[in-house]
Amino acid sequence: REYASCGDRRGAARTALCLAYAHADRGNDAVASGHFARAGRMLDELPESPEHGFRAWMIAAGALRRGDNSLARKMAESALAIGNRLGDAETRAMATLWLGHVLLTEGLLEDGIAMLDEASALVGAGGLSPLASGIIYCSVIFACRNRADWRRAHEWTQVADGWCSRESIGYFPGLCRVHHAEVLRFRGEFEEAERDALKALDQLTAAWPRRVYWAHQELGEIRLRRGDIECAEAACGR
Repeated sequence: REYASCGDRRGAARTALCLAYAHADRGNDAVASGHFARAGRMLDELPESPEHGFRAWMIAAGALRRGDNSLARKMAESALAIGNRLGDAETRAMATLWLGHVLLTEGLLEDGIAMLDEASALVGAGGLSPLASGIIYCSVIFACRNRADWRRAHEWTQVADGWCSRESIGYFPGLCRVHHAEVLRFRGEFEEAERDALKALDQLTAAWPRRVYWAHQELGEIRLRRGDIECAEAACGR
């Protein structure tokens, strides 16, 4: 409202897109759809800007989750083109991230991995918002663990942990710590893994309760491998 009242329609559109992303992340799909539609109407009346790239990569991400790879590729490539034309590093990074995921789902592993690594490197170069940086780190680590690429997952988890500490970010570190616990579990370092999972449980309970089940699940996996069947069953039940 404030952006719109002072005539900054780009700012208003950007904020509407951020609200759409936040509500979608919390499962409020109807509210997210309303904010996204409002942002789209404003952007349709404006010259090309990074916000148009923001909208494009959000569409790509949603299409990928629905299994519509064709639309996901089209919109990720559109966002990348916008980022290149405008010289906007954040748009390029987010487009590169989702294009990398598209390539992975199409079986183009080397190309997909290279794009995900590139997106993470763009975060390290600086200049990206905390939201974009956190999404990229979390998404890249998730892709690594899904492929059981534990070496790469460990490397990027260490980088993400450092970033969370430097930026005092409270939204992402719980999930980052869960992924770190997964890496340690697969390396057989069960005591350290359980310590990380318990810390993740505290962080997620405070910052992101909707995702607290990740920590319970990981605790169950760790305790199962340590032979503590009763506690493993309790964690999985939670």
